[in-house]
Amino acid sequence: MSLVRLTALSLLVSVALAGCREEDTAAASLAEAAASYRENSDAASLEAVSQQIGPGTKRAEVEELIGPPTYSPVEGVAMYASEDRQKVGERELTLGLIVDYRDADAQLTDSVQTVSYGPIGE
Repeated sequence: MSLVRLTALSLLVSVALAGCREEDTAAASLAEAAASYRENSDAASLEAVSQQIGPGTKRAEVEELIGPPTYSPVEGVAMYASEDRQKVGERELTLGLIVDYRDADAQLTDSVQTVSYGPIGE
């Protein structure tokens, strides 16, 4: 094998390994944040998890990560509350995550359609 091909192959392997390490680090960070939320119900961990849950994530994956929802006001909407609160106007609202499994026609699906993190007020 020529030196140029060997160098190119080494570079490709290095890039691939670096990508794997980044994915491993992201997965470890997500697992750590999810475990912290399950144990402490802290807003910082829930916010970190919320940044990794996006449209298409399966409901089973969400519940495996952070457990069952704290509250579900309607079928297909899951609310995860933290122990932290934020003042909004005159009210103090719970910081939390809202995961909606309903599509644009309000039909229930088995995956996340929208997700939002912030103060929860009803």
